[in-house]
Amino acid sequence: MNRGGSTFLFFLVVVALVVSAFVEVWVLPTTISRVVEAFPEVSRLSLPAAVWGIAAITCLQGAAVTWLTLLYETRGGSARSRGGRTGLKVIAGFLCAFAVLTAVALVALVALGFASPGVMIALLVLGLAAVVTTVCLLLSLAARSQVRKI
Repeated sequence: MNRGGSTFLFFLVVVALVVSAFVEVWVLPTTISRVVEAFPEVSRLSLPAAVWGIAAITCLQGAAVTWLTLLYETRGGSARSRGGRTGLKVIAGFLCAFAVLTAVALVALVALGFASPGVMIALLVLGLAAVVTTVCLLLSLAARSQVRKI
């Protein structure tokens, strides 16, 4: 990747991190309180929703910070270093944690009887996207290691 593309990706991820911090600190609590005001029957879900939201955003932030580190380390050279492989494994770990959080949220909402179609579809799409991304990332790592052995 050329230096301009790497710099663009670097700043794009930094902007995404700033936006996610804003969502985590201000938007998420405000949205939860507004929903509880509008629908008092979901008040018992406010704490789990906040915990799940913060944990999910933190997983994605961890993956983004790891990606930033990889982008910074590989700006002028090759991404095939041992640290690059470790960084990609760390990103896969964060994505797995996100997928597990999504599955737990799905089960909890069904168990508590708050399984509205919109929320369930959104959680399914997010969870499946995390799983597919993780599988693709791990397959890429496995293929790369097989190419080195040949």
